[in-house]
Amino acid sequence: MADEAPDLNNQTPRKQGILRRIGSGITVFRNFVFNTIFLVVLMVVIVAIFSDDESVDVPDDAVLVLNPSGVLVEQLTYSDPFTDFLFASSTSIETSISDLLDTIEYAATDDRVKLLLLDFSRLLNVDFAQAERIQNALLDFKASGKPIWSHGNSYSQG
Repeated sequence: MADEAPDLNNQTPRKQGILRRIGSGITVFRNFVFNTIFLVVLMVVIVAIFSDDESVDVPDDAVLVLNPSGVLVEQLTYSDPFTDFLFASSTSIETSISDLLDTIEYAATDDRVKLLLLDFSRLLNVDFAQAERIQNALLDFKASGKPIWSHGNSYSQG
């Protein structure tokens, strides 16, 4: 008789106890809550990715105020926010020269911009080559027929 297979159809269903039913209810509730939280977070991330917050309404006859600050660099330095938080390190403010030149170039072709106002009083460590590139971009802007004004509390040559 040891070779006979057990009859699976004759098994009686086990009764679930009250604690097992409570545990199952808690598991279902927990899964529902965490799945709902996951879906909400996922929707927030998707909306944040696809939202366009950078659009700025530029009125006609606008003045572009160009006031970069910090060190003028070729490429911005990567700063890890987690490391900065843990070790309380502070990074210096940087301005990318390509961003500066692109802004001047775009303003030259934008019909809404009628005037360029420069304030380089907070811009640091500009070497001769960078100054020459900025000068060429400003000459191209002036060739578009738009005036350039400059403002500063003080200027130096070094």
